[in-house]
Amino acid sequence: MSCNNKHAIIVCMKTENTTLHAFKALACFSIVSLHFLLPGQFGVFYQIVARFAVPFFMMLSGYFSFNISRDKVKYRLKQMLLLTAASLLFYTNVHFVNLVLTRELTEKMASIDLSDFADFFLFNSPRDLIGSAATPTWYLLAISYIYTLYLVFYKHFHRLTSFGVSLFLLVLAFCIEFNTDSEFYYRNFLFMGLPFFILGMQFAKHRDRILAYDLSSVRKWAIGLGIAGLILLEYCFMGTEYDLYPSTLFSSSAIFFYAVRNGSDIDIPILNNIAKRYATMIYIIHPFIIFIFRSIMPRNTIYSFGFFIIFLLSYLLSIAFQKAIRPRLISALPAQ
Repeated sequence: MSCNNKHAIIVCMKTENTTLHAFKALACFSIVSLHFLLPGQFGVFYQIVARFAVPFFMMLSGYFSFNISRDKVKYRLKQMLLLTAASLLFYTNVHFVNLVLTRELTEKMASIDLSDFADFFLFNSPRDLIGSAATPTWYLLAISYIYTLYLVFYKHFHRLTSFGVSLFLLVLAFCIEFNTDSEFYYRNFLFMGLPFFILGMQFAKHRDRILAYDLSSVRKWAIGLGIAGLILLEYCFMGTEYDLYPSTLFSSSAIFFYAVRNGSDIDIPILNNIAKRYATMIYIIHPFIIFIFRSIMPRNTIYSFGFFIIFLLSYLLSIAFQKAIRPRLISALPAQ
């Protein structure tokens, strides 16, 4: 059903947005593909396409955080801090065991300095402290920082987080990314977190206008082809080593725009299930699965299709977590 008339708008506002669920599941799939490539040249090319995923997750958090109560912000912050702490503790143990097994523990302990802690607290980068497998947890730290800002500046947060602020931060992010060799300075809460979180809030704020907007088929095709063409140009002239591309902003925004307008166009039960219950845990656990897979798997034909094994194992472990561990973590939180 398309939300293009008054009756459809009312219905869409009252029903679950399964299209957002579908794209959230795709974003989850895409993030894993960034850390272990899909087979062949397509896997290399898809790295640019897949960059929409983290911004999409940030926008999703912002979208569902618009106009929520202070108590709701506080609860989400506590929930995120608990999840972040548990994830960091897990990867600290993984890193410790690996250092012991490789007999590098003493050397590593001696090499830790204040800059590693600065990277962790200022730039949400845990890599130098607890190993490269923990790198994706920067997202959890970034979201925790954003919810902290939301709580501290609650009365003024919506006024301070305008579209103009988001655009300004994104321009700075692009400038920093294209002029530095280190991702620390732009892959953090301020430059790859907050701008997209704000965009998500803007989508929620202007939801009625988005639903009522008359978007012709010609414009839809123009937007889609324009983004596809931009991705091809980036692939040819920029390569795949960047975290943030111009197409990242356009593709994540276009996908979100489409999902808001067409909330029930895609309704696939398994994707709904992944999005609602397992996406976050797949994001957290997949670097560990990749670490183990790369450590024990010989470089053969099966290895080249390792993405599918890694995603499946991450999914199965997420199911186990949901049933066995998550209830204990939730019980540690005060009632909402």
